[in-house]
Amino acid sequence: MGWNLLENPGRLRVQTIDSLCSSLTRQMPLLSRLGRQPSITGTPDELYRDAARRTILMVEEEGRTGDAVRKALRHLDNSVQGLEERLVIMLQKREQWLRHIQRDTGDDDFRRMLEGSVKNLIEDYLKRGRERFPEHLVDDLTASARYAASNLLNEAKGSPITGLAALYKLPDVVADYLPIWQGIAELLLTKVGEWRKPGGINKKSGFPADKTDEALKNKEMFQALLTTLSDNEPLRAALSVMVTLPVSGYEEEEWEILDALLHLLPVAERELIKVFAEEGAVDFQAVSMAALNALGTDDNPTDLMLSLDYRVRHILVDEYQDTSRTQLNLMKAITRGWEAGDGRTLFIVGDPMQSIYLFREAVVGLFIDARNEGINNIRLHPLTLSSNFRSQQRIIEWVNEAFQDAFPETEDSLTGAITYSPFEPVHPPLDCTAVDIRLFRERDDAGEAGGIAEIVKGVNRDNESVAILVRSRPHLGEIIKALKRGGIEFRSEEIDPLIDRPVIHDLFSLLRSMLHPCDRVAWLAILRAPWCGLTLSDMHKLCLGDRETPVRTLMNDDERIKTLSEDGQIRLSTITEKLRKALESNGRVSPGRLLEGLWIELGGPACVDDSAMKDADAFFDMLDSVSTGGEAGSQGSLEARIESLYATPSGRDGKQVEIMTIHKAKGLEFDHVILPGLGKTTRGRDKKLLLWMERGKHLLLAPIGSRGGKTESAIYRYMDGVDALKEDLERTRLFYVAATRARKRLYLFGEVKETEKGGITASSGSVLASIQHILRPEMLIESTGGDIESDKSDKVILRLKRLSSAWESPEPAGPVQVGITGPDIPSISAEPEFNWAGEGIKHLGTVVHGYLCRIVREGLTEWNAEKINSKVFTILLCPRGLSLLTE
Repeated sequence: MGWNLLENPGRLRVQTIDSLCSSLTRQMPLLSRLGRQPSITGTPDELYRDAARRTILMVEEEGRTGDAVRKALRHLDNSVQGLEERLVIMLQKREQWLRHIQRDTGDDDFRRMLEGSVKNLIEDYLKRGRERFPEHLVDDLTASARYAASNLLNEAKGSPITGLAALYKLPDVVADYLPIWQGIAELLLTKVGEWRKPGGINKKSGFPADKTDEALKNKEMFQALLTTLSDNEPLRAALSVMVTLPVSGYEEEEWEILDALLHLLPVAERELIKVFAEEGAVDFQAVSMAALNALGTDDNPTDLMLSLDYRVRHILVDEYQDTSRTQLNLMKAITRGWEAGDGRTLFIVGDPMQSIYLFREAVVGLFIDARNEGINNIRLHPLTLSSNFRSQQRIIEWVNEAFQDAFPETEDSLTGAITYSPFEPVHPPLDCTAVDIRLFRERDDAGEAGGIAEIVKGVNRDNESVAILVRSRPHLGEIIKALKRGGIEFRSEEIDPLIDRPVIHDLFSLLRSMLHPCDRVAWLAILRAPWCGLTLSDMHKLCLGDRETPVRTLMNDDERIKTLSEDGQIRLSTITEKLRKALESNGRVSPGRLLEGLWIELGGPACVDDSAMKDADAFFDMLDSVSTGGEAGSQGSLEARIESLYATPSGRDGKQVEIMTIHKAKGLEFDHVILPGLGKTTRGRDKKLLLWMERGKHLLLAPIGSRGGKTESAIYRYMDGVDALKEDLERTRLFYVAATRARKRLYLFGEVKETEKGGITASSGSVLASIQHILRPEMLIESTGGDIESDKSDKVILRLKRLSSAWESPEPAGPVQVGITGPDIPSISAEPEFNWAGEGIKHLGTVVHGYLCRIVREGLTEWNAEKINSKVFTILLCPRGLSLLTE
């Protein structure tokens, strides 16, 4: 376009979507409904919880809201905590569901619309199955179906196959015929959705071991049918989905709770808005939704929208595979008036195989839809890149081999299924093992950690980079210990949690003791902390025979104090006096400043090293950020914030091992990449109060089953299964992203199980399961136990680390003396004093400044000497409150 961007980079406006949303809300504070720009909190969970609790407290109200809360509680077996947790989860994702439940239609119309969406879903999949079934095999199928049904009518009355007794042709693609299609799927597929093996049919599937001519003929015909269909993967996929499809309507009980939730969730969202207003802080979702409000609607665009339509001519969106529906709606709003050939361009860059932010509603289906259908009136011309400029040839070859079969064979925008696109290497192969796979027979975190430490020690980190990438932080416990034990420097961001650090434990106990005088555990903990260091014997004597009296009271009991050792009496007396002084200021000084001052006075800094000092500083900063009006907030909120604290990055730049999650590593590259814990499975998925799903213009909604999800409806079960499939597909993509970070070598660690036939298998739900087809028994290794360079004969001797009872705070350093020399520089003996500058002079300066501004603005022609003299009296009276600058 002749922009000469290298010479004029200022012509580009580069910003994140979050930054764009913030700028839009600042320009339209009223229409965005956000008002003045609030601060954005990075830890909004406590705000969500507050809103959830306020919503539940409406349980005693009359009217529809109170009824909705009571119905929700009864549905969850009257579990207040269960409802609160699920409301928090829903508020975290409210930008995803709020647009679906804000409706203008009545309840009956809305129900018909939702049931129509379920019916459309059913018929869509029935149509796929009908189109993919070979016509020349229909007669064989119907004959086999009638024979199998006749044999099962008496023996397996509950089998869906029995509904095929009168089948002479394929049923129509109508939702009412779903049970017949499910019977066909039951006949042809196993319980796991695979084609039945011809040699595996038996009386349970309707083909008893009968030797009559008719039985043998029907069995042979069905076996031939299965053999012919075994390569028809599109048909198998369509039939396997049919089995999971729900009925097209809601049960009355199901609709009743759905209707209650559709009323309750917007109430919770409104309560959250109130909480945001009280706190003066919002989350990122609030800003995103406010930005959409600032642009208006298709029928009623705002001036800001019209201005953007005029000014914005070209848009480039990077990492489009991570775009959420809210962000897509923002993009659609900005490009509403764009037409083909009007000179405006939309350029989208992304790799659907790297879509790994499903928890942010970044579904890869949006990428597929944009590529196939475009955005608004803009058609996109896809261009697929194939050259890989990052990794050496052997890594590229392994990735192609491993993931070609790991990715689905067909694409589906609903589930996020994306096919694999192989890469062509640019860099030649290196003379080394490109991919090193080490498998254990059972979970062995210590063995993995030892092997990783050994690998890292063998790398020349002066010239080559090393990264350890994990799915989640808990996988790193033993690895961090092994690196520290081996003296290996590492750098981590939000990886090494502080909650288990001794200094954080001690500080939190000290804070709890100040906030809650009766917290017995906290008071005993601070007596044991290194700045006091009472022995267990002295602590036992102090509390002997009394489990009810607060420890603080016992610390002032002279009779009990006399039973302590002489050293214990000195220590107890010292900490008691310092705590007394601090508690007198409790509530009048900010908790952060008070706690830090008390900790320093007790000698806390003398008990820790430089690293622990940084941890303590992080704790004090956190406490300052949550404190308001001299209060530190609830203990639950403090614990949640402490759990979010992580050690600051350490190590020398360029030489340390990088430790991070796979999500953090996206877009980066390293010479050596180590992937541990690939055999571990994830924890169970949380049940949401409400599931929602968009299929083009159709919407699916389903409420959680009663008693916390134990009795799920067919619609909820289907949608939950789709969500589970989305997560399985994303797990494969996450593995792909991690493996493609390596330039020279890739190391994989994980555990598998040995089969009876001598093979190995990865646990379902693990990362390794996606590359099961390339795992071999020869990849198994014996565990080293993680004892790299450790002496098992050394016995650990536990000693109480504490300050001496005679320890005193050092005197603060004196002021820095700066000498001034030179023959012409007069000595300054004292600081100048400004006691004369009282409040009157302050106001006088304000008035004089105001008149000077007027003189400059109106010009000297308006302000001659006579006029200035006439104002002197007014100016001089102003500091005494006798006049105001009103002219």
